[in-house]
Amino acid sequence: MKKIIYSSLMLAILAACSKENKDVVTPTSPEDMPIQIVLDADEDGNVEDDDKATMAFTFTDRMDPTGEEIGGITPTLSQPATITCMIKDPEGFGNLGDYILDIKALYEVDDCTEADITVTYDLSTGEFSFEFPAGVEEVEVEFELNDALFDDDVVSDDRGFVVEVLGLSNTSEKVVINTDTEFEYKVLDDELIFGEYELDLTQQNLDMLKTLFGAVNEDLADLDLADIDAFEMEVSLEDIEFKTVLIEEEADECDPADFSNVEVSVEGEFEELTDDELTGDIEFIVELEADNGAVEEFTYEGSFEINGDDLILTLECEDLETGEVTLTYTR
Repeated sequence: MKKIIYSSLMLAILAACSKENKDVVTPTSPEDMPIQIVLDADEDGNVEDDDKATMAFTFTDRMDPTGEEIGGITPTLSQPATITCMIKDPEGFGNLGDYILDIKALYEVDDCTEADITVTYDLSTGEFSFEFPAGVEEVEVEFELNDALFDDDVVSDDRGFVVEVLGLSNTSEKVVINTDTEFEYKVLDDELIFGEYELDLTQQNLDMLKTLFGAVNEDLADLDLADIDAFEMEVSLEDIEFKTVLIEEEADECDPADFSNVEVSVEGEFEELTDDELTGDIEFIVELEADNGAVEEFTYEGSFEINGDDLILTLECEDLETGEVTLTYTR
């Protein structure tokens, strides 16, 4: 009788263990997961007389098995792979060849050296492909544009093109690419707010810039007018940059014989921008990183008016209690 009880008990235990093991999911080791190639950004834009557009492919970061890099590491391929894309949805022009004159690709060998990659393309179909090399963290695709096609005095929008990722081939490595992603290039109208501007080099303008941005950039707060060569500003698709160009020069790291002016800049990412009218609202966020790595955000809000070549910009940062400051920039 005891043997029968023991046998029944053993069968029940085995059945329970079998059921428990069936529900257990063994996690995939990070080393066994496929490497994922991704677009660095899903959109970009330049003003209408620009002669170049760029998009980039990189990788999704992976966990560092050594634990040294908390933010993860960027993997690379152990063998090359071919990426194929399609240019589609041209807006503002008919044939792709009317606006896109050439397609190139390159990658960074070191901080001072780039290497070209052969691109095979057919602008009659819009399809192009290139080889993503082994051991490389990022490949940039560059479109040479006809800078005269849209360069006019007419206010226009909805111009540009889209690049669709078609797939990955010619590799046996465990690597994937998301074919649902697209890159959109927009031609920005420089009759609207987009483009480059200058501000008169006066003490009053320096004081107003310090009022607005001195708290988020100590280098700006410490400047004297005698240190400065120019005040510049650039409005692009996603951000706005205020540059104070100094008289001081610095040598290029890659070419010590090449000198350029030192710049002190404040960059803000747009939260809101009226991009289809000559007057409108503007809101952007400036980030300040502390020594401990913590990031603090400051919101700037205001309005603008374009009057001929002048951009009248009124801004305020309530976080810093700056009050309203009005600056008049010129194209």
